[in-house]
Amino acid sequence: MMLNFSYLTNLSMLYGSDFTEKVFAEITLKVKEAFKNDGTVFRTTKDRMVIFYKAADTVDQNPSGLERMMELFKNETFSDQNISMPVEIGIAELAEEEDPDSLLKKALIAVNRTKADGSIVYQYFNSEMEAAVEREDLIEKDLVQAIKDEEAGRDGSIYAVFQPQVDPATDKLTGFEALARMKSDILGDISPAEFIGVAERKRLITPLTRLILKKVSIFVRRMREGSEKKVRIAVNISGADLMRSDFIEDITSLIDSLGIEKSDLEFEITESVILDDFAMANEKLGILRDRGILISLDDFGTGFSSLSRLRELNVDIVKIDKLFVDNILIKKRETLILSEIISMVHKQGLRTVAEGVETEEQKTFLAEAGCDVIQGYYYSRPLQPSAALELFLKRNKDFERAVTTQHTAVQAKTY
Repeated sequence: MMLNFSYLTNLSMLYGSDFTEKVFAEITLKVKEAFKNDGTVFRTTKDRMVIFYKAADTVDQNPSGLERMMELFKNETFSDQNISMPVEIGIAELAEEEDPDSLLKKALIAVNRTKADGSIVYQYFNSEMEAAVEREDLIEKDLVQAIKDEEAGRDGSIYAVFQPQVDPATDKLTGFEALARMKSDILGDISPAEFIGVAERKRLITPLTRLILKKVSIFVRRMREGSEKKVRIAVNISGADLMRSDFIEDITSLIDSLGIEKSDLEFEITESVILDDFAMANEKLGILRDRGILISLDDFGTGFSSLSRLRELNVDIVKIDKLFVDNILIKKRETLILSEIISMVHKQGLRTVAEGVETEEQKTFLAEAGCDVIQGYYYSRPLQPSAALELFLKRNKDFERAVTTQHTAVQAKTY
């Protein structure tokens, strides 16, 4: 059983490392007392300990060791400050002829799969966890190689596709959203949610963002070569990136070096980005807007945002989550609030974009409700740069579904 005390970091910041060591020593004494007859306690790092003990024959039976830990940390407080101690617990069962390193590895995997929430949480090791860790390791290696390939001017496993954004009232192309994609030689196609999550956890999100912006800049320059007119390209920005102290100067310097204008870009952020530090995030968004980059709030309606809060936010566009668009097909018209949302966003002086539009009924509803822009499979799947460029060069004509059907048919096997 591996015990992880992540709260000790907070204690160090509040009271200093000497105090934290005393708390850990007190914890150790009480844990050793709980296992004095059937276990051995080891300290592995400054905030972790391992208990080796004989449990029931299988983990499905009464896990007495876990019960002791749950009872201890539920009822005990530590130091003269009466500190309650949250703990994450990973549990691994010793297999026959298993070496200590393998057993510790399993316990470590299990403890890292717990979701720290300020309480007592635990997780038993299973083979699916190990497979997930190995998969994440492969994705991380692919990301690192893709970044190296980009720096060397080679095509790698990361690429960008472009989904058209359209005015539903006129069927005219208004822009594109650049979407990162990953195709691994070993794992095949990997969803953006998965590899971007890995990039954030492994601190690779900054070079990944730079990689996508470089690919966007190539697309923008190709648009310029074919037409004097231009549209903006929306790029997703991670909260981990935005909150970096050097993000503003780093990203604007990169844009300047790529030979495109800040007015070519729109940065999409999700509601969760501004939850941790609203003031700082909003200030940075304001600076980006002042420098010519439009800001859109993605997935609106699924998080904390309220329409009144929009007055405070430095955003230009509100992207309405697909959930609201899906409701057009399953709810009665009189129960839908989508029209009211669009109207009230407009009253804030902001534009609206609806995501995930797939049917004629959805498109017609949104056009009648005054939605400024829509995107989704109704018009087009995300396109390879060459197909998106061809579409852009035809933008003065009506954006007919028949035009993109031939593009998307070619792409269908890829996505």
